Amino acid sequence: MTGKTQQEVDGGNSMGYIKLPITVKNHDLRSLTIPYYNAYQASFGDYARNYEQPLDITREPILVFNATHDPRVEQFKSVKRLSEEHRDYFLEKLCHEGMSEAPLTLTDHYQFDADNDGKTEHIIILQNSEYVVDQSERGKKQYGLYTYAFYIDEEKIQEIYGRKLLCTSDQAITSKIDVTALTTLTPLGIYDLNNNGKLEFCVQMHEWESGAIIVYALNDNDEYEEVLRSRYGM
Repeated sequence: MTGKTQQEVDGGNSMGYIKLPITVKNHDLRSLTIPYYNAYQASFGDYARNYEQPLDITREPILVFNATHDPRVEQFKSVKRLSEEHRDYFLEKLCHEGMSEAPLTLTDHYQFDADNDGKTEHIIILQNSEYVVDQSERGKKQYGLYTYAFYIDEEKIQEIYGRKLLCTSDQAITSKIDVTALTTLTPLGIYDLNNNGKLEFCVQMHEWESGAIIVYALNDNDEYEEVLRSRYGM
């Protein structure tokens, strides 16, 4: 912690103050008394946090932003099914990528108004690398493990993240593959972090013994691009 506390600056205000960037170790963020929505914590693996205990940032990476507004939005919903149009497009995508026999596995689908134009857009995440391959998949040659994220509006389908590992289903079942090449995505939420009316998409990317928190934002071409990547792990 550097500099004076905000309490000293404001002459008694209880708001805490940390000058960023800074490496914080074994410090309890609750002592800052900041609004809870200004710090988003993502718990990883076995490090699920007990909120009654101090936060050990050396073991629990967090996503923190300096919004003075509440950046959470309510106008998005999670859906469980793909439309026929989207399904056909993604099946063709897998075929083109050499995975015509791999299952089309939807893990997340958000519908929301990304740019405040009154129209519905989509974030869709497809992952065939998150689950154990079932024995019934044996014998498929044009198989593969993959992680994809797409942004869809009325004019285009944009791939915003993609990673694949071509293999047979037998190789996947018997784990005769390079697991260090696999990634998975866990959405952390849809936010308006900078209060400009356009919504950012925050996601946690898991890799082998490492990962990252990634923020995607709409650019001037109405496409999502990566604007922040904070890595953790080895």
